[in-house]
Amino acid sequence: MDVLQRDRKYVLTIGDYKSGDGVQITDLQVRFDVTKSADNKRKGSNAATIEVYNLSRATLSRLETEFLEATLAVGYASSGDVQEIITGNVTETRTVKQGTDTVTQLLLGEGYVSLNHQRLKSLVAPGKTVQDVIEEIRKQMPGVVRGAYASLNLSNKVIYGYPLNGTPRAMLDRLCKEQKLEWRVDNGALTI
Repeated sequence: MDVLQRDRKYVLTIGDYKSGDGVQITDLQVRFDVTKSADNKRKGSNAATIEVYNLSRATLSRLETEFLEATLAVGYASSGDVQEIITGNVTETRTVKQGTDTVTQLLLGEGYVSLNHQRLKSLVAPGKTVQDVIEEIRKQMPGVVRGAYASLNLSNKVIYGYPLNGTPRAMLDRLCKEQKLEWRVDNGALTI
């Protein structure tokens, strides 16, 4: 077991998703805490805190944008590959001095921009199903694909139509509460 702990490796990719400018980090000290949730009931679901030690000034300057996204993949050198454990929008960045080290902390929220920065304003036609409403919401979430949808309630009709007025997160919360469903965004896919 002790050998495996020394054989760990990671790949942290941080970049500006608007410009495509980014950096890949593999050889600095990092600490991370990833939280994943099976449903939407916890407001901070699928989030991470990643601390990177002693980034260069050039790398720090690349992080000064509002469109940051990060991907963390981890594994063991002996297996030859790493597995992605989270990809998300950077919601907060801060750099502090701790003794002789400079520590940059990134707070990530998976699907944060797609869930919170879009504004829906439409009406799903009468006679459509709950699944149709969910798909209409998902289509307005850039970068989020359809995952597994599994519930008998998805075939319920919205007899008088369904108004969408708010963020995708608010609309999914409201609809899923009404229909006794749970949702989550994980690895870029909306699952119901």
